[in-house]
Amino acid sequence: MTKGTTAKSPARARAHKHKMSAWESKLHKRLTSERESLRSQMAEYEAQRQALVEDPDAAEMLTDLESGDIGASVEREMDLQKFANVANLLEKVEQAIGRLEQGAYTVCASCSRQIPKARMEALPYADLCVTCQERFERRYA
Repeated sequence: MTKGTTAKSPARARAHKHKMSAWESKLHKRLTSERESLRSQMAEYEAQRQALVEDPDAAEMLTDLESGDIGASVEREMDLQKFANVANLLEKVEQAIGRLEQGAYTVCASCSRQIPKARMEALPYADLCVTCQERFERRYA
């Protein structure tokens, strides 16, 4: 350690954590609740997947998929899409919680302008302002 510097204790490092406003605290609570709900859904999907793997009839279902049973194939594809959507939303919610805790919650990830509170209340995991979101959607739609 060089002269004039001091080591920060873990407690002191935590003390520099962003102090949330009442509005941010409310949204933090909402996002935390949403995160728990999404984690439960992920666990449920994983339990269903595991039950399918352990089910002796699963081999028959896989055979149906391979033989072109469109109904089973579409149902399986929809289940996979639901799982992917929940996983994607969970990631966005966790990132929003991180931005809240760091004090960067309402800052657009693209242009660094403030995202209006009304947008954050409507879509609490948004990381782009409306202008940047529209630009993104035009580019990748």
